[in-house]
Amino acid sequence: MIKTSKLTCLITFTIFTLFLLSCKSPIQELTISVTHRVFTDYHEEIKMKMGEKYQLSDANYYVRAINFIPDFAIDTTTGKAFSRSDSLRNPAVKLEVFKKGKKLEEVWAFQKVQAPHFSGHSFLGFKLIDFKIEDKFKKVKD
Repeated sequence: MIKTSKLTCLITFTIFTLFLLSCKSPIQELTISVTHRVFTDYHEEIKMKMGEKYQLSDANYYVRAINFIPDFAIDTTTGKAFSRSDSLRNPAVKLEVFKKGKKLEEVWAFQKVQAPHFSGHSFLGFKLIDFKIEDKFKKVKD
């Protein structure tokens, strides 16, 4: 049996995370609308890049975009998100929400949904407003 220390696991995880974040994303920039379920006067639009943390106007919250799916769907048996095609039919971005430096939750922001998708813990609502992409995905006329 191989014993690994916590430090070895942490170093391995950090290197793997940096590798994933260094991979070039076809998404050049995202515009996300942020609202709050309780504080209904709060609204913020942020421009961000994939993999970069962005501080919301409330100093305790940060968000980071970690995944983009051009044609979002959920596998009902596994609960995992996937893309039905390489066309931009139902674009969505997965966000990590941090509070005071600790990851609080992951939530999806959708473009073609009228209302924002609210998270369960932070009560923040996210909507994908716009994105700039390379020519990797097929554009679909509405």
